[in-house]
Amino acid sequence: MGNQLVAFAPSLIRPVEFYLTDVPELYFESNLGSTRFLKVCRAKQGPLLVVVKVFVIHEHTLPIQVYCERLQNLRKCLGSTPSPNCLPYTKTISTEKSVVVIRPYVKFSLYDRMSTRPFLRKSEKLWIAFQLLCGLVQLHKHSLCHGDLKLENILITPGLRLLLCDFAPFKPVYLPRNNPSAIFGFFFDTAGRRCCYVAPERFQDDKTQLDNLLTQEDELRHFLLPSMDIFSAGCCLIELFTEGRVPFDLSQLLSFCANDYDPTTVIELIEDPSAKELLSDMVQRDPSKRLTAAEYLTRFRGRLFPEVFYSTLQSYFDILAFQPLITPDSRMARLRHDVRTLPDDVSLNLIFTSLVSAEVRGLKSVTAKLFALDSFRRLAHNLNDDDVLERVIPYIVYLLQDPVSPRVRAEALTTLVHCLDLVTQIPPSDYNIFSAYIFPALERLDRDVAVRIALAKTLSRIAQISMRYLEASFLQGHGPQQPQFIAELQSQRDTVATFLSTLLTDTDPVVKRVLVSTSGSLEGLCSYFGRVKSHDILLSHLITFLNDKDDWHLRAAFFRCVPGVASFIGWHAAPLLIPLLKQGLSDVEEFVMRQALITIKSLTEINYFGHRFLLDLLEEVLPFVIHPNLWLRNASVGVITSIKVNLSEVDLHCHVIPRLKVYLNPTFSSIWGLNEVAISSKIRKPLERQVYESCSKAKGVLLEVTIEYLRNRQGKGEPDSNEVSNFLARLKAEGLNTPVDPVYITFLQKHVMKVNTQRCLRTTDVSAFSTNNGKNNGFSQQQLQSHLLIMSTPPLKELMYPGSFSTVTGPDMSSASLMSGPSIPANISPNIKSPGPQYYANFTEKPRGILVAHLHEHSSCITKICPLTFTKGLFATACRNDVRIWDAEKMEGKNVANRSRCHIRLPGEREKNISNITYAAGANVIGVADDKTLYGFGLENMVAKSIFTLPINNQAVDIGIPMALESHSPYLMVVGTELGTVLGFDIRIATKDVFRLQSDLKWGLLSSLCVDEEQNWMCTGTSKGILTCWDLRFGVPVNTVKTDTPVRKLKPSPLHPGSVFSCPRYQNEASLWNLETGSRQVSLWASNLPLLSKQPESSIPSRPSMSMFGMTFVKSHNAVITAGSDMCIRWWDVITNPENSYVLVSPDKPEQPVTGSFVKHGEFRFRIVDGVEVIQDVTVSQNQNQLGKKFDMDSGGGGSGSPTSNTSSGHSYHHSNAHHNVITDIATVATPNQSFIISSSADGVIKIWK
Repeated sequence: MGNQLVAFAPSLIRPVEFYLTDVPELYFESNLGSTRFLKVCRAKQGPLLVVVKVFVIHEHTLPIQVYCERLQNLRKCLGSTPSPNCLPYTKTISTEKSVVVIRPYVKFSLYDRMSTRPFLRKSEKLWIAFQLLCGLVQLHKHSLCHGDLKLENILITPGLRLLLCDFAPFKPVYLPRNNPSAIFGFFFDTAGRRCCYVAPERFQDDKTQLDNLLTQEDELRHFLLPSMDIFSAGCCLIELFTEGRVPFDLSQLLSFCANDYDPTTVIELIEDPSAKELLSDMVQRDPSKRLTAAEYLTRFRGRLFPEVFYSTLQSYFDILAFQPLITPDSRMARLRHDVRTLPDDVSLNLIFTSLVSAEVRGLKSVTAKLFALDSFRRLAHNLNDDDVLERVIPYIVYLLQDPVSPRVRAEALTTLVHCLDLVTQIPPSDYNIFSAYIFPALERLDRDVAVRIALAKTLSRIAQISMRYLEASFLQGHGPQQPQFIAELQSQRDTVATFLSTLLTDTDPVVKRVLVSTSGSLEGLCSYFGRVKSHDILLSHLITFLNDKDDWHLRAAFFRCVPGVASFIGWHAAPLLIPLLKQGLSDVEEFVMRQALITIKSLTEINYFGHRFLLDLLEEVLPFVIHPNLWLRNASVGVITSIKVNLSEVDLHCHVIPRLKVYLNPTFSSIWGLNEVAISSKIRKPLERQVYESCSKAKGVLLEVTIEYLRNRQGKGEPDSNEVSNFLARLKAEGLNTPVDPVYITFLQKHVMKVNTQRCLRTTDVSAFSTNNGKNNGFSQQQLQSHLLIMSTPPLKELMYPGSFSTVTGPDMSSASLMSGPSIPANISPNIKSPGPQYYANFTEKPRGILVAHLHEHSSCITKICPLTFTKGLFATACRNDVRIWDAEKMEGKNVANRSRCHIRLPGEREKNISNITYAAGANVIGVADDKTLYGFGLENMVAKSIFTLPINNQAVDIGIPMALESHSPYLMVVGTELGTVLGFDIRIATKDVFRLQSDLKWGLLSSLCVDEEQNWMCTGTSKGILTCWDLRFGVPVNTVKTDTPVRKLKPSPLHPGSVFSCPRYQNEASLWNLETGSRQVSLWASNLPLLSKQPESSIPSRPSMSMFGMTFVKSHNAVITAGSDMCIRWWDVITNPENSYVLVSPDKPEQPVTGSFVKHGEFRFRIVDGVEVIQDVTVSQNQNQLGKKFDMDSGGGGSGSPTSNTSSGHSYHHSNAHHNVITDIATVATPNQSFIISSSADGVIKIWK
């Protein structure tokens, strides 16, 4: 491309994106700079980023096709053999307006990388120089040349791989020496840096050549030579090794051609003599004296370039280059394996550090990220301090915020501390690295327990390292910096104090135990904070460990760490520690007692306590010499022997020995020397273990009265109380000798009474149990204590609930907007006797299926019918966003339109679906909706007085949509969610759940639950047909039963204790399962399938419809009433005479007359199949074949209709009496005169039968 391009001035200049319209596969992203010669931009080609260079065709006489063929030939030649250091153009597109060439996008050129932190080290520069020569070897062996080598055309990947790009076979080979500025600026100085790396032999001054130089025909006959690339490469390396010093600009190069300039002055700035020799040889004026790239590699092998470049790194980078489809995770696994075998070579480890860090951001799996952290840990040992701070720490901090795995975050924290600890030389500029970089990253850590444990384990080291960094950086600084040092130290201490307070008050005791049990942790924190802050921050929080009544390990950990902390703080903390040590000596756990004794001994040996405190503690320790536990006896003897070091002989004989002799065997009249062997051999026989256990676990008053009797009235008559007499008799049987020695009475009074008191305070403790999934499903002590406290006290008149708005309407009020703000009366009366979880009305005679009322105020599917027993005849129905209260007594024998007594809508603008409601103590209805919220409705005189709302999930983990709601007790509601979580809520303290159980998800999604009438157990059913029986006293699953089909509904049978009815999602049956034996006892079969057969999965419709949705019981007749998808209501006589069962209501059943004899409908048979009692309806309604046209409960649809209600008083109803859609629930309710059956359907209709 000759002189005509240089001289041509286009009349219209268009942006580069204009020319991309001719290439539809490219999407313009950003402009990378344009010159008169080429327009450059970054674009997207599918998912890849590419660099696009556009040459605009202004002269159609140019040999465009020749240059395109040269580019294609270059790409073909480099692709025929491995060329890992060359990046040719991947595509050349020629149009009428332009020529477009495309290559992959790499962010950094060598010019950019030289000015980017972290700056290149010498070993990295050598590796870049080595790769540059390798790239020239790969290029020249195909007789190809680059033509325009400069720093901008050398790319560097994050992994330090070098790529030669932007090959220039279309640029002029020769330039005129007398006036080259125009052509040089147009073709070669596109960046405007004015540096010139064109080989001197390319500048011609011969008159003949000059005349033909810029003609196209002559230009096409000239070809580049490898020696020209060698000179350009030498110039690039000089600039690299001299930190950006340019060896030649255009004028200097022309002077060099004329032998008027020598670049030696620049080359001499390079320290390495071998590097100076190489570069001096590469930029020689005479091209014949320059060697080839291969010869340079051979000549400087082992001299400038380490042998490891040839033997290891070159082949290693080639492998990575020619496996581009391998994922970053796979490459990291390979790198981690190789890093573990690297020699202790700084240069090699530095290059591998670049490789590892280049992969970090692309890692996906947890394992790969852990491999990266392990690699950083190993590489950091062989890196310089600056390299650790600049090249390793930032990537570890990045993994510290990993959004996927807490395991990665925890390991990143451990690795961060390890690598920071390796640094010994800290530059003054990094004095605030902790306050400005490390601590903010730690503050962003999440609250996962694994991360908190890692922070607890490393906090002491973090504090000490931060102090060392601060001191080292200021010691290396210049000038007085005392105020700045103090300010920075105070800032860091405040941050560490915040971390420490958070960990010491953590809700998980494991975190606190790790903090205090890690070797050197507390000692390091004490030295970091100093005496005053250690007392105020550390000791004051450590004391709270004794408040944890559940974890004795934590209480023992407190006493284990006391000696180190107390010895640092000083003796003025002794008055604070004395009562705590006494408390430890009366702990219910003997391991804690032993640790308290060991702590007393350790502090006594360093003379921590004063004379008065020592004697005071001696009184508490002496009784332990006759303790049943050998460890405690030995520990107490160790305390006694350590006291003699700090007391005078007078004190020993006046205070210690007289008190000790009481506990010695009477046969020894004296004791010589206070040593462990002498004391241990002379102490009395210890108290029997059985006696000790009985006394420590007895009722507090009983033990106190017994001790008082033994002390004052022993041998003077029998005790006044039979209970005391029986207790003494039991103790004698367990080994208590009579008469009881006063020493043992003293032991009981001084020690056992205190232990007994502690045990009595914890009588409500319930051990936490775990299911197979490892989650804690028990009730915590705090939950039970708070619940029992509430149950034992009268409820408050007003309770505090979260604010919400609700609209309530009733017959006596048009509309009232109620706000449950800061204080709303809960209206829960403790004097009203409330029913159990289930309520069933009794019938004097069997119902006949006579329609009493047809109610149609609801406009969609009714999900639940709930009888309200605080007034006879009341029941509630739930439908979507509202609840209606009805009075069955008002419908008896009246020819008037019936309306609901009260209508309550849920608060909030968003439509919600109430999935379940239940009755609570007093006049209260509790409902749960699909917005994961529990709603409480307080009723008085059919007016809703208050509403409270309580989110059922107050934790970050999703527990699923509520699927079931039952009453566990008059005040305690149980909610089951789809993901297997069961929560208990006390409606008097509606702030959070009082207990939480978790079902194993391998059993399937929870679909139903029920609570037995005695409130001892609960049963859950899942989508996989697993029934789980839970012991509600301890919060543990006690048995699981596997049924054949997914569970839709569960009902505890009041007719069969310890058993539940399970209604599957299809087959229209209900089976009674014994939860103790796991066997099926009874089956109510209303399907036309073979008895007890399992419907094939292939025949199960995608929207199951054959099922029983409602079930209730009539205990006076030992009967079960069911209703479901076939729109029939059946009466099952399950005990007395199964064949007397009948169909109460059916679409094909004739209307039952009010008067006259009762005609039963349907035929039922009883038989035993495989040991199961089966009651079969052999005249199954044909309505089962019409269900495809009806509502499907699983899809959540609903019917529609006008909200009207009609009453029948013995007259025929003008439509069929039966439901015309799926029956969703059924219940019984009693009025003062009679009992009724209530049924609801998916179209919003409620029917009352008798």
